Amino acid sequence: MKVTRAKLIEFGPTATSQQQYYFPDLNDIRNANIFGMEAYGEDNLTKTYGGNTPIADADLANAYVTLYFDGGNFITIPLIRMIQTRNNAASGTNGYSQFPFLMAGQVVEWSKSFVWFGTTSGLTTTRYFQFDIYYTQN
Repeated sequence: MKVTRAKLIEFGPTATSQQQYYFPDLNDIRNANIFGMEAYGEDNLTKTYGGNTPIADADLANAYVTLYFDGGNFITIPLIRMIQTRNNAASGTNGYSQFPFLMAGQVVEWSKSFVWFGTTSGLTTTRYFQFDIYYTQN
């Protein structure tokens, strides 16, 4: 994937038991063609770019991302699939690197897209999601 533009975003709720957390309105890339996304957790970052605590690895394992695009079509994938590299620094085990999550230039409807938890009751502490979004402008 050749990256022409990237946007780093972060969003996070206060500690809550809700299961869905919507992406913020990303008006500067509202009509952009999205070609890839990458997520980061506490194993990749000690703090988000805004100085907040990133989502815990245990929460990543239970999280999914639903992205709406093209007039109601959507995809749902495990959030952990969007993590390209893991250091495993905390556990002392070997890390890994996987092929980045690629898209085909869809225009994502961010206000309808969200992160959700399948087997837990949501976040139990204040944690933040951080994503890199790779795109081209229309």
